[in-house]
Amino acid sequence: MCQKEQKLENEYKRISNDPNVNSNFGFLHIPKTTGAGLKDFFEKTAEAGFCHPVKFSHHWSVSDIVRYFPDMKISFVLRDPVQRMVSGFNSRLRMGRPRNNNVWSCGEAISFSMFQDPTSLLLGLISDDEFEKSAAIFSTKNISHLLWNYEYYFGSTEIIAKQEAHLGTIGDFERYDEFFSALCSDANLPENLIDELYEKSHVAPQESEKFIERIDETNLLKVREYFSQEYRIYNYLKELEN
Repeated sequence: MCQKEQKLENEYKRISNDPNVNSNFGFLHIPKTTGAGLKDFFEKTAEAGFCHPVKFSHHWSVSDIVRYFPDMKISFVLRDPVQRMVSGFNSRLRMGRPRNNNVWSCGEAISFSMFQDPTSLLLGLISDDEFEKSAAIFSTKNISHLLWNYEYYFGSTEIIAKQEAHLGTIGDFERYDEFFSALCSDANLPENLIDELYEKSHVAPQESEKFIERIDETNLLKVREYFSQEYRIYNYLKELEN
């Protein structure tokens, strides 16, 4: 059994044995779409005697969840792919601080030695210089929050179409509070719990636009074209957004 499968199996057993989990509902935490505070909130709701949705860690994909929990409705939040990538780069650059402190993998250490900011990485992906482009591609496959992209979580629009019945509430990054209220409502959690127990956390400075604005419009179009599969999945899911 590979390392990922072992991790999924262990988490499945833990979830299945947790009396405070409502396994009809799940929240898939796609990196840099907000949601870090949900873990703390769900722990507090459990202490208050309420069952909460399953919060899946980053390495779960929708296909993984469907395989282990075939009757679950899976909810998640969407964010523009390039904005999400910029935020993910910066998060791993600071090793997840201040909330977390996860040191770089070897691949991340190499990546950040070549690219010190997300703008240079994005431009590297569309560069005519073979070394620079190869280094940028390497980085997208080794910086965890970039590797965990929409293609990782959803596969393709064709796969999504087959799994549509398993999708629950789909939220928007810019309207996260609406998504959070809907998720709690789906799981029959009282509205007053949000005000009493939920604390927003891991809110990093919103620097995505600053780094994106450094790229001229022509090159930004090329970057978005490079991530065409990401935008294809993102736009498809936006059409399904609640």
